[in-house]
Amino acid sequence: MRRALADRLLVTLVLLAPVPLAGGPAVAQADDQQAGEGTSGDEPDLLITGLTGVVRSGDRLDVTGEVRNPGGESLEGAHLVATLLRPSSNRLDLHRALDDPGRAPARRVVGRFQTDLQPVPAGGRAPLQFDVPITDLGLGALPDAAAGVYPLQLDLRQGGALLDQVVTSLIAMPDQLGEPLRAAIVAPLDSPLGLSADGSVVNDPLAGDLGGGGHLPGLADALQRAPDLPLTLATSGAVLTAAEEAIDGFTATDAAGAVVVSEEDPEARRAASLIDDVNGVLGRPEVEHVALPFASADLVALVRDRQPDAARQAMAQGAVSSAAATGDRPAPGVLLPPDHLDEATLDTLAAAVDTVLLDARNLGRQEPNPAGLTPSPVRRLPTSGGSTLSALVADAWLSALLAGDFPPENGEVSASTPALAAQRILAESAAVYFERPFNEQTRGLLLTPPIPWNLPADTLMALLEGLDEAPWLRPVTAPDLAEQVPMAEEPVALAYPEQARARELDAAYLASIEEARVAVASLAAILATDEEPEDADRVLRIATSIYYRGERRDQGLQLVDTVQAAANSVFDGVGVVPGPQFTLTSRSGDVPVTLANESGVAVRVFVRVESPRFAFAQDVREATLAPGEQVPVVFRTEALTPGATAPIEVTVTDAQEDRVLATGRVVVATRADSVTALVVTVGAGLFLAGWWLRDVRRRRTERLKAKMAS
Repeated sequence: MRRALADRLLVTLVLLAPVPLAGGPAVAQADDQQAGEGTSGDEPDLLITGLTGVVRSGDRLDVTGEVRNPGGESLEGAHLVATLLRPSSNRLDLHRALDDPGRAPARRVVGRFQTDLQPVPAGGRAPLQFDVPITDLGLGALPDAAAGVYPLQLDLRQGGALLDQVVTSLIAMPDQLGEPLRAAIVAPLDSPLGLSADGSVVNDPLAGDLGGGGHLPGLADALQRAPDLPLTLATSGAVLTAAEEAIDGFTATDAAGAVVVSEEDPEARRAASLIDDVNGVLGRPEVEHVALPFASADLVALVRDRQPDAARQAMAQGAVSSAAATGDRPAPGVLLPPDHLDEATLDTLAAAVDTVLLDARNLGRQEPNPAGLTPSPVRRLPTSGGSTLSALVADAWLSALLAGDFPPENGEVSASTPALAAQRILAESAAVYFERPFNEQTRGLLLTPPIPWNLPADTLMALLEGLDEAPWLRPVTAPDLAEQVPMAEEPVALAYPEQARARELDAAYLASIEEARVAVASLAAILATDEEPEDADRVLRIATSIYYRGERRDQGLQLVDTVQAAANSVFDGVGVVPGPQFTLTSRSGDVPVTLANESGVAVRVFVRVESPRFAFAQDVREATLAPGEQVPVVFRTEALTPGATAPIEVTVTDAQEDRVLATGRVVVATRADSVTALVVTVGAGLFLAGWWLRDVRRRRTERLKAKMAS
């Protein structure tokens, strides 16, 4: 058997013997509602590091922690008082008791117990341990009627003064349990990327998360070390790819300039540990793998901006990159959107989706359950196209707690107090179980935290251990939840909040991405090698991330501008070399057009020539230019007007002629060889020939006459 949570968190504790107080049906005193008044400044502070939050008949309540005394005087005569209050009747009642104890109605006291504390020196701290049978807190046998979630107040007192107070809970379970709740927890592993416009990274590839205080490596490590329980791991292919690349080292920029981080540096080693931990979790037989859209793309904004293909590609590329980084193929057809969905986006993606994991706040108004019961997490989600998807709806209150959103009214419970935070989440799930503890129909809960999930690793570890040990829960994967829990009869519809619309990537930002995407497509078309500009395409996909909203918008634009500038440097490097006038010595001949490539890559372009004075055997020719090379492209040309001088217009494009890379002009002169000139020339020749023959005859006659006369 696993050791109890309190045993794992046990510290060296020294206390005087506990002294019981009489408990009974009294009402908690008004001064008990001054919770937290002594938790600031120099007042003593009560820190709880462990407790046995789940008990059955005959068990003991064990609380461990320490008392801190920041003041200038020793704390003498203090004692800890534990007060167990009437169990909560429903979830709303539980929220009032645990999250806003200062304003909660007075509750009947079930039992109270007090123990004296040892002196705490000025500026020091002292450990505490509170170990008492639950019978001393008014809990004897635990029949069904006595089971439930009991608010538990832990007061640090000195005399009659309340110095500090922690409000938590005690979950009392009956000896006989009904069908456990199916509980599916989804663990998203995502982070902003630290990609810089110059190709380096800021801090590290995960925007500082590979540093000593980063949350993502801690979460992955906690998931790896946690009990082997079923869960659903949602991975970001963009993050895992960046982590893989960081293992061999990278170049980072900081205030001092560029810094080379080798594979031996802690950041690179943490990247390797992150990949190892993720693979270790995915290697467990009861872990389901789903993929987040690549770089947590702003799907709704892309569809709204008439870029539906980009939204579909984000889904597909997310699965491909996660599979490549882990060697484990994510479950197909599962969509975990990084933010809310609207109907247009759902319709756009519906062909590739079977199951959608949704936040309850993303649904339209639903009819309240007459009995005030928690609805089934498995719902039908119709699309406007006529299809119906399966929607797994996360519990809203549990999602807020998983996000670390603990109400400030009970300031001692926060995400940084692992034992108390885990107990608060477990108490919420127990309250759902106690709504219908012996219901014949299987019920369930979906626990989905926000993206990114910044819960401290120690808190996650405590929560996973608590989920594994909770007798009222049966952890399952998200697909198993859909199979084992009956689907609610009433369908749900999406509701897209105005605040979600307001935080989307704006139209001007997305237009710059689309322009750069077109440039990358043209670049891919003219590269002479078989290589695709994958890095440029990846950067543009990253730029569609929800992480470039708001304050980080300019960083995203810098990435887009860098891609556009890189493509333009290739486009602008291609040109038509101007030259002197070219003369055709006959009516037809070869006219050369000289191209130059001043970019740093080999390109394959298409050259088109046009002129109303010339005809061409082939008016478009393909040419390949090495970096720094000048190449003549020859066109067989026939003059339509011999003897004239006219320009030939030259246009250099990609294969589809979508992008004009360069234009130029070649001036060509031709010699006259028209029909009239030919007739004149022939006539002159015949005249000269006739005149010559006549002159020859005359001379011959004169010679003959002279000879006869002599």
